[in-house]
Amino acid sequence: NHLSRREMEKDPKEEEPFQKLLGELNEGIEKAEELEVSYFMPDKNEKMKVIVDEQLGKLSQHPLDQIQSKKFRAEFYYAKGKLLDYLNNVKEAEENLSKSIKLSPGESKVWSAMAHVYWKKGDKENAKKSYKTALEKDPKSVDAMTSLSLLIKTMGEGEQKLANCKESIRLASEAIKLDLSNSICWYTLGNAHMTFFFVTMKDFEELEKALKAYWQAEKLQKFPNPDLYFNRATTFNYLEKYNEAVQDYVKSQEID
Repeated sequence: NHLSRREMEKDPKEEEPFQKLLGELNEGIEKAEELEVSYFMPDKNEKMKVIVDEQLGKLSQHPLDQIQSKKFRAEFYYAKGKLLDYLNNVKEAEENLSKSIKLSPGESKVWSAMAHVYWKKGDKENAKKSYKTALEKDPKSVDAMTSLSLLIKTMGEGEQKLANCKESIRLASEAIKLDLSNSICWYTLGNAHMTFFFVTMKDFEELEKALKAYWQAEKLQKFPNPDLYFNRATTFNYLEKYNEAVQDYVKSQEID
């Protein structure tokens, strides 16, 4: 892990523009993520394209393969891959994230971003492996934990499916311990309990647990999540609480 002489002699002033660009790109990714989770109007894709194109335009002014600093090259490939994923350009997203991983294999967030791309492609096995690698690199990554919880409950058959659902509940519970006020953690736990009920079709207590988690998720959410209301409506339906179910189905429709 020795730095080259060139890396050691680097002038911090040379890096200032890259530091500034990195800050702008991270802000752009935050904006794209907010739009992704909070906006459901028909012009969503156009709005996303505006945000992403602006950031990719800034990146295009710096040929990435010519940047000397390994650290910045890795960060920029990650940012480019992440932004392209928001446009569903999975092929180019994967290429850029692979380059970032080669330069800096210890970054948990890059493995999580790669896992998301695999999942979009329908390659759940590689998505699972990548989320697990993300957790090896950072055992406290709430993002990797909740994403893996949501993913593995959709995998397997029979006994394996049951084991995956239990693991899904464990991961979501772990994530909550790390971040009690995170709505996504509670939403993920609600989904895990609901799926466990549908796999066994006998333990109604799982539905009650799902409801408790969904209430908590609703209380903490920054933006209304239509899937939360849809899933809670389904839970109410199976508990024969039809009025509540109807109210939540309506809420889900209103948001999305």
